[in-house]
Amino acid sequence: MGVNFSKVCKHFSARYINVLRCDKNLTLFKDVKLITKDQSTFSKDIIYIGNMSFVESKINDAIGATFILINDSKFPLEKLPKNDLNVIELKDSEDIYEIFNYTRDLFLEDIEIVRETSTLLNAAIMDNGLDYIIKVASEILCNPIIIVDINYKILANSTLDDITDKYWRKNIKKGYCSYDFISEIKKMKDMQIGIKSNEPFEVVCKGSPVIKLVSAIKIGSTHEIGRASCRERVFAG
Repeated sequence: MGVNFSKVCKHFSARYINVLRCDKNLTLFKDVKLITKDQSTFSKDIIYIGNMSFVESKINDAIGATFILINDSKFPLEKLPKNDLNVIELKDSEDIYEIFNYTRDLFLEDIEIVRETSTLLNAAIMDNGLDYIIKVASEILCNPIIIVDINYKILANSTLDDITDKYWRKNIKKGYCSYDFISEIKKMKDMQIGIKSNEPFEVVCKGSPVIKLVSAIKIGSTHEIGRASCRERVFAG
């Protein structure tokens, strides 16, 4: 959690022209501000948004600062001083207020993630069992959830009425996944690639119009509760 420069770059990946990155800067930003014409000092934990023409003459003193700059003066990014700057360069046609709001969205999303994480953590601390945690998580995600262990036994699931995939409904009623089902799952390229990652990944089954989001649940450093948390949403294609 938290907003760092990598997350900002990803957020702007479809909009930026160029990026100047200081690999040493691991700062988590606390806010975003517009640059004023007379501004001369810059904090390392703030993202500054403005026009390149505002900062050309003062950026030498902005050591370790982070900028999102609309390049209205066509100033080459490579000519900026090498003083631990992080800079995202945008086209001069961009609207500064739109960019400000777009950046603020990152912080609002992070606040929402913290809130949801806190809700889920409280559910776990209350020790009301796995079914209750699944209920809370499903409400947060607005999607049903299924948890299976490494042997494909169903450990917990959302209400069956909320699960539309016919194959998963059959598995849940039996309490475990069938041999044929497991065999087909293991053949899928999405699964073969996804299980090598620690990130959630989508799985699309050719026999079902539902997209699953799969993630590992870990206890310590091992997959004690298997690779499972399965979320589904109706495929709109």
